[in-house]
Amino acid sequence: MIKARGGKIVLFGLSRANTERLLADMPIRFAGEEVGLPGLVFVIIGGETEKAMRAQLQAIGAVTEDTVIDDRFDKGTTGGHSKG
Repeated sequence: MIKARGGKIVLFGLSRANTERLLADMPIRFAGEEVGLPGLVFVIIGGETEKAMRAQLQAIGAVTEDTVIDDRFDKGTTGGHSKG
């Protein structure tokens, strides 16, 4: 995996091995300090469907009462967010 930051752009590049891990329900997590954004935690997940990814987020404890998940693609709509 590569991580880069320039101006207002933060970039993450995933290798084939990374994507295989993500699809095996093994999220990638790292501190924002690694890309110059202290105080944040980044979590990258992957899954067959948005529903599966939501379940994975809940399983790893990444969903709290203030988490807003953009799940409009899972619901087949063009807008909307839901609380964790």
